[in-house]
Amino acid sequence: MRIFKDIFDSIFNMEAYNRFIQYKGSRKTAYIFLLPLFRILFVALVAVMSFFSHYKSIDNYMQSVIPDFTLSASGLDMEEKVDDVYGNVYIYINTDETMDKNELYYREANNLFVFKDAILLRDSLGKDAELDFKEFGLTGNESVTRDEFIDNMKPTVIAVAMTIIVILAIFYYIGMVLAYVLTALLLVLAVKAVAKKMGKNLSDGKDFAIALYAKTATFTLTTLIIAINWIL
Repeated sequence: MRIFKDIFDSIFNMEAYNRFIQYKGSRKTAYIFLLPLFRILFVALVAVMSFFSHYKSIDNYMQSVIPDFTLSASGLDMEEKVDDVYGNVYIYINTDETMDKNELYYREANNLFVFKDAILLRDSLGKDAELDFKEFGLTGNESVTRDEFIDNMKPTVIAVAMTIIVILAIFYYIGMVLAYVLTALLLVLAVKAVAKKMGKNLSDGKDFAIALYAKTATFTLTTLIIAINWIL
């Protein structure tokens, strides 16, 4: 595609600026919209490759973030014990104890308690959400393990995650396009100053076109930095 040549030439071929300002307005507009799109697609590809090179599968990732547990008629059994603050969330996990609301200690704006018989979440508004494990209706030898839970929840988790990613990508794309145009507008003054020193009298439209094209180098560099951060 010609746009890849335009990107390359904007960094290594100064004569390409004369070519770019001769393009039709529609082609310049397409350049503004395609460049951020390529960033999203490239970074997304790197992120996916990095994810699967590290975790190998979605199952492995979920197993890394969900502690091993077994839920049976007698309640929840989990070897891992947690009593710590993560950001503004206090998490307390101890399935050797049953829940007694009178003894709960709320350390942060958001608090999560996991006990043998129930889970309690109190948000920053002071509202409680409680899950009593008896509501699952497990009897006798019935039980739910972490791996069974992951198998059942994986399709839903993937669907929700993809929806969130797509929505965030759309807003991120719109923000990048606007930021690209605004920073190009700021560069117009610098372009005018350089053109004046070179004895060239360019129209405002051509000044803006040069500023747009000049942004390519820094935009490409920051794209590579973002991709490298995903790899690292």
